[in-house]
Amino acid sequence: MAAHYQKNGYRLLRWRWKTPFAEVDLFFADNRRPTRKVLVEVKRRKDSSFRDYALGPKQEARLKRVQSWLSDSGHIVEFQLAFVDQNGKIEIQTEVFG
Repeated sequence: MAAHYQKNGYRLLRWRWKTPFAEVDLFFADNRRPTRKVLVEVKRRKDSSFRDYALGPKQEARLKRVQSWLSDSGHIVEFQLAFVDQNGKIEIQTEVFG
């Protein structure tokens, strides 16, 4: 999964990062825009059903706190969900928190 982002211009900063609020699967810097950071939650699924329920309310709240915490430090922080199916196909959802 990290290789997918790295091929697209991102630099991996942390993997399975335990913040004060939640564990973040992947944390990247955008090489093209130094102040932009991307938090990625990886979900493995056999198919695309139940994507709307990939994050439970508690997990979503914890990840929003991480995003807010990083934003307070002056970074532009985007949160993404990365779905990986049983064949290794990757789909990225960028509009997660609406």
